[in-house]
Amino acid sequence: MTAYLPTTGKVSLAWRSRPTIIEDLEPLAFAETTTIYAVGEGVLRAHSKVVYRIVQGKYEAFEIGIPEGLNILKVEGADLKDWRIVEGKLRVELHEGEDESYELYVEGEKLLGALPVEVELRGLEVLGVERERGHVGVSAVEEVKVEGIEIEGLSQVNIEELPKVVDGAIWQGLVTAYK
Repeated sequence: MTAYLPTTGKVSLAWRSRPTIIEDLEPLAFAETTTIYAVGEGVLRAHSKVVYRIVQGKYEAFEIGIPEGLNILKVEGADLKDWRIVEGKLRVELHEGEDESYELYVEGEKLLGALPVEVELRGLEVLGVERERGHVGVSAVEEVKVEGIEIEGLSQVNIEELPKVVDGAIWQGLVTAYK
């Protein structure tokens, strides 16, 4: 440290030691998930954005439970090293790890067969977090009509409250939103 001091008067200095950084803290995070289900002719597409807010530790990888029958097509995120499906779970590995926040985009589809069809919407299950909250939107595309939507445990909200996950026809086809 270099200081320039006056020739008269008093100077008082104080300092404290650098805090100890604990490397091995158990990771702790909260997650917010937004999923748009786009119902098309013979296919249900799921577009999900998961935002992790990491409050303790460092995550080298994330795990997400995948609903039965949903085929994962695309996974995107910063510093993404690899992703794979292991025993019904999506495992996403990072190059460097993350200790503040992380955004992950997951796209999947489920084949429905001939219309009309009744579909049970099951979302991604973010694993290894303290708490998860989020939004669900349902969109009708390709001249498909969606009706009789029943979602237990969620409250219907105005479509404008839904965080934007996708653009184009899927977003324009939104018929309902929940949180």
